[in-house]
Amino acid sequence: MSSAPGTNSRQTALAPADRLAIAELIARYAWASDERDAAALGNCFEEDGTLEVQDAGGKPPTTVQGRAKIVSWVRARHAAEFARGDIRRHISSALAIDAESDDRAVARSYVHVLVSDGNGLRVAAFGTCIDEVARHGGEWLLARRRVKIDARA
Repeated sequence: MSSAPGTNSRQTALAPADRLAIAELIARYAWASDERDAAALGNCFEEDGTLEVQDAGGKPPTTVQGRAKIVSWVRARHAAEFARGDIRRHISSALAIDAESDDRAVARSYVHVLVSDGNGLRVAAFGTCIDEVARHGGEWLLARRRVKIDARA
């Protein structure tokens, strides 16, 4: 799939309903994450989907493949904040969707994570998401989600 906006030479058009379904997929991921529903978050991915997270600071990205492994990794990554009762909200913005074909697209967005953790409200992190999505039986799913955390509070 293309790696930069506007580089798709095929210029396949997506129906408005497909664009909306892809936007809702990204929103469902954020809701599932914020509601601590790792199973629902996992269901946003293809069975063999990939989640890649690059934290701020230049460390190599963590790559997790397979829905079950993604669910386990997300639970473990956020266990401490869940135990504290932190409230998180993922805010996605500037969504741009480029079609690769009738059944594949790349969606790019910014993400800001707000946290209320007993010390007030703060922006905990911000970064970018590049989502390779694919349609399966009429449903759009994440084939690969690449999250790059630009900075953390």
